[in-house]
Amino acid sequence: MVEDISKSTIIVLVVLTVVISALGTWTVLSEVDKMESANSPAVKSSQTDMIGQGKVSLTNIDSTKVPVTTGKVIFQNLE
Repeated sequence: MVEDISKSTIIVLVVLTVVISALGTWTVLSEVDKMESANSPAVKSSQTDMIGQGKVSLTNIDSTKVPVTTGKVIFQNLE
């Protein structure tokens, strides 16, 4: 007959799985944070200090004077 696995073995395996998963998640998040902080240049604004952020302003123009067009915007890191 096949012997059943004890409850204590199952509990140990589940706890071990949760600990390994938490450590893996923490490692990935800390490495991503390191990469983001290393790749984002500091931008100084006259109003606030911003790191890796920008400011965009749009002006609404009378739509009867502007032809309807479609377009594509591509943002590229030029470092």
